Amino acid sequence: MGPTQNPAPINSVPQTESPKKKQYLGLKITLASLCFTIAGLIAAIAVFAITGQDQNSGPVTRTFMIYMTGSDLESDNGAATHELSGIDPKEVDLENINVIMIAGGSKRWRNNYIDADETSIYQLTSSGFTKVKTQNLMNMGEPETLSSFLKYVTDNYKTKEYELVFWNHGGALEGSEYDQLHGDDALSLQEITEALSNTTFNKDNPINTVIFSTCLNGTIENANVFKEHARYFVASEETSWTSPTGSDFSFINDVELATKNEEIGDSFIKNYKEKMVNMRDMYNAYNVDYDIYSTYSHINLTKLDALNKAVDEFFADINVASNYSSIAKIRSNLLQYGVVESHPSTLRFDTVDLYNLVEQLKPFSPDKAQKVLDEFKNVVMYNYSTDADSRGLSIYFPFNGSNRSQEQFLSIYNEISSLKNYNKFIENFNATKLAGASNRLSFSKNHTQATTTSEGADFELVLTDEQLANFTKANYMVWRDNHDGTFRPVYKGIEVALEGNTLKAQIKDRQLVVNDAEATTDEMQEYGGGLLTLFEDEVTDSYIKYTTNVTLTDLDADTAIGIDLIAASLNLILNKETGEVSLGETTLISDGFASGTVVDLNEYDTIGFATSSYHIQNADGSFNEDWSTTSDGIITGWECEVGSCDFTIEDFDSDQDYYCVFHIKDINNNVYYSNLIKLE
Repeated sequence: MGPTQNPAPINSVPQTESPKKKQYLGLKITLASLCFTIAGLIAAIAVFAITGQDQNSGPVTRTFMIYMTGSDLESDNGAATHELSGIDPKEVDLENINVIMIAGGSKRWRNNYIDADETSIYQLTSSGFTKVKTQNLMNMGEPETLSSFLKYVTDNYKTKEYELVFWNHGGALEGSEYDQLHGDDALSLQEITEALSNTTFNKDNPINTVIFSTCLNGTIENANVFKEHARYFVASEETSWTSPTGSDFSFINDVELATKNEEIGDSFIKNYKEKMVNMRDMYNAYNVDYDIYSTYSHINLTKLDALNKAVDEFFADINVASNYSSIAKIRSNLLQYGVVESHPSTLRFDTVDLYNLVEQLKPFSPDKAQKVLDEFKNVVMYNYSTDADSRGLSIYFPFNGSNRSQEQFLSIYNEISSLKNYNKFIENFNATKLAGASNRLSFSKNHTQATTTSEGADFELVLTDEQLANFTKANYMVWRDNHDGTFRPVYKGIEVALEGNTLKAQIKDRQLVVNDAEATTDEMQEYGGGLLTLFEDEVTDSYIKYTTNVTLTDLDADTAIGIDLIAASLNLILNKETGEVSLGETTLISDGFASGTVVDLNEYDTIGFATSSYHIQNADGSFNEDWSTTSDGIITGWECEVGSCDFTIEDFDSDQDYYCVFHIKDINNNVYYSNLIKLE
């Protein structure tokens, strides 16, 4: 999904870690009056001891405020509890540091101190988190919940510095903190702005660092929400991972009296990076040059206005009407964050890296583009990324999301944006795209061919000049004919080359088969064989990363039926040099797509695989473009024991019939399919 041209030298952004380029398809305190008795005095002292000290009467200098929305991440898998367990009260400098948390938004908490029927406030003590304020159930997605929590902390914990950490799902322009008990209502960017305006935090009295331990909130739009209320901002452009190999919150253990304000964000990111390295090593995929794709950056909000100005001046110079085609081709091939190819709903977020976007649009206004890139370096203090195209801040650029999503997000932009000219730019771009969407092309008469040779199989399609002028990108699918009117999808590839007017895909050595090392051939055949439906996720010089959906079974689970069955997304890594296949990260599937919550396969007994077959041909033999929604899938499944699954690369079975089809997009984001071509 990354652009075809090489990125600028990575050292053009300071303190950036980005080793390689890849190709990618949440109260005001109310106390009852205390009687002036000895017992009342003792009670008052006890309450004061719990709720903190005035900064002039004691050594406490820093307070961490945690807005913890558990949601399905906690109720399904205890992810929030796991993250909180990383805060060790024996390690935290409790004489100098307060850790105060509000927790809610989950149907179930997998610990003994948070009550799902409350939205109470807790303080870290030497024995762990202790409830200091009992509150009725509140919506973590309401601004009043956030503002009342912040006011409670500042009223009762007088410290020199405050840090604010959000934990939950994140959704770029949608905001974050999705409350499972209130219809997944989230804190929108407008609501966060409203909440902050009702606190004492401002430029003269800022929060020191705001940290989003969430997905996709590393946007310039989200950063702009906090620039009047905080000094620093930490967030991820991409998915943020929860893993048994570490905790995002454990960085608090290392914060000391001498820790500088500007070091808080770096400490969080370096802790996260260590977790990701440990996560990679938890699997056996480290036998290749493999990094689990991850990002986090530390932003200096005090310098953001200068970047905003430069961005607005640059985009004011670009005439969308006369340059739409060129802009659309650039946008189509930019890495878009949060996309799960097998789940189109993830396309709605439509965020891309700001630095990378401006760099590729630089020819339209070179001097003003360079000004943006220079100011970007001043804003991004530290950037950790495993991809060279992720430079630290993303921006909303509508293209792949549905028309409804784009209408919703553009409306949000009109309300919150500090980037008025950029707002006009994306509105004009979107209007032009919609106007051209009816200009559909036809590929029914294109020359196509597929050949099988000793070197493998090649599939190609020749474009007309009109198609070439409107073409942006393509991928392909391979199907196996079941000879009953249905076809089984066996492979979706992202490597398509455009040579002149011809699209070409090399599909040799792409098919994976899973076998159970302890099962006989007859047993495997009884469950439909081991042929997997795979999606290429990343392709590098050293490996190919595949994704497939599975079910994991724990036969000794502490449940009513004694069995726990979960859906997960399993990644497999093919070492190109050795041909060996190893397991990559395995993540829970939540609300239909991978959640970023990693599971340890060793905690489960079996892995279940399934594949579906579809009616993909119309009556006239042409390809049914709506096959996934109009065709009843026929599901075949089988399983193997964890630890005994054997994955091998096999060529396409010569006794079976296979067909290829290109999936093509144009500058108006129209989608097309080529004809089905049989591999001979």
